[in-house]
Amino acid sequence: MNQVSLIGRLTKDPELRHTNNNLAFCKFTVAVNRIFSPDKQADFINCVAWRAQAENLCKYQRKGNMIGIVGSIMTGSYDGSDGVRRYTTEVVANQIHFLSFEKQEPAQAYTPDYYANPSAQQQTDKRPEDFMQSKQTEYDINHDDLPF
Repeated sequence: MNQVSLIGRLTKDPELRHTNNNLAFCKFTVAVNRIFSPDKQADFINCVAWRAQAENLCKYQRKGNMIGIVGSIMTGSYDGSDGVRRYTTEVVANQIHFLSFEKQEPAQAYTPDYYANPSAQQQTDKRPEDFMQSKQTEYDINHDDLPF
């Protein structure tokens, strides 16, 4: 069984990205306090969320907010630009629970025109992802990098 449960704080504002196939994802880091540490040490756990979870995380959460994650550990490796093999470990989030909110506007990392202009929904039947095409940055992600 490969299952992880974490509760911690976001170390920076989440940023929404898209694959070449327009699949939304967000890589983020969660600071998790060590329970039995007398000097309040923390572990910084790299995580990734996909699709709607990634969009919601970027839209509603900011640096310092407390979140809960249920997911699985995924390991990988790649060859760095210097030819040295590098190994990665991250948690693939299956569930993200928002444990704290701020009484501010949603995070600005994800604000497509679709949400900024409610009348746009009435004018067209396009999905919100269609409005993001002009704003997206393409990343070269190999099919083997995807968790499914």
